[in-house]
Amino acid sequence: MRRFAMGEGAVVELTKTDDPDPDGDDYLTATGKPLPQVLSVVAYRLHRPPSTHWRKMDPIDWCVVRRQAAVSPVPGWDWLTSPQQVNPDFTAYLTAAVGRLPADVVKVEEKASVISVYWKEVGGAASAEVIVDFLKATRDVPVHLPLEEDD
Repeated sequence: MRRFAMGEGAVVELTKTDDPDPDGDDYLTATGKPLPQVLSVVAYRLHRPPSTHWRKMDPIDWCVVRRQAAVSPVPGWDWLTSPQQVNPDFTAYLTAAVGRLPADVVKVEEKASVISVYWKEVGGAASAEVIVDFLKATRDVPVHLPLEEDD
């Protein structure tokens, strides 16, 4: 799975992320002491190429996480960081696309033009293919609003 993703241009990294939907009982020792609410996951990342007008545009960072009780346009997903001044086509795409990701994906974000999908890698090669296709499609949808040309 990881070789497939790397062959498609994704960077694969073992990492940790805060559990977006922690169950308190999962993060207790046998003696009842609390443990950090952190998940060990695999991040598949793809860099968004810069726009031709990148110097005139502020970076847009966003993050959605999987939460059971999330009340949002996409059931089970919640905006942790909502992008400002984002292209409405991008928001519509993302709203539709995250709902099609494998069930073991816990977080999707874009930070500093790097799109990342954090998942537990429970699914097989088919899940990896869905994630790589998602990364490529997300990269290809413009996140910025079109710039108005100077007169």
